[in-house]
Amino acid sequence: VPHHLVSHTVTIEATAQIICVYYQSKVVAQHPRKHHDGGFTTVKEHMPDAHIKQRWSAERLMGWADNIGSGVRAVITFQLERRQHPEQAVKSCLAILSLAKKYSNERLEAASQQALLLEQPYLKVITNLLVNNKEHASNAGVVDEQPPLTHHNIRGQHYYQ
Repeated sequence: VPHHLVSHTVTIEATAQIICVYYQSKVVAQHPRKHHDGGFTTVKEHMPDAHIKQRWSAERLMGWADNIGSGVRAVITFQLERRQHPEQAVKSCLAILSLAKKYSNERLEAASQQALLLEQPYLKVITNLLVNNKEHASNAGVVDEQPPLTHHNIRGQHYYQ
């Protein structure tokens, strides 16, 4: 649907092959129907000018990530590859990259490396690491290797064999 009709009421007519969108009894959009679940299509002519001008490509995001560090690049690559359409990852990629403005490139790189070690390269994890100053924690997620407790009331593994 064209962006200038966002808050207006439109009528939709769908057949097996085509979808027509009407506004005030006039056809404003007509598209072939897609027959797969969860899919979407975007017609550039229907997008606001500001969205068309501010197009973020994967290359542009990767270039920004490269300027910060290899850990950030790996996180952005993960974000782009985990979605069926890379366009769906742009918002989260921009949110991750913009953390450098608030926390610095060095801290974002460290948090990204830490998130990768934790196998959790997600915006929320990276943000939490930065907010809690845990991006340099060398043992995050590692279990303490303390010897088992010894006491006469504690049965060992031999008891259960």
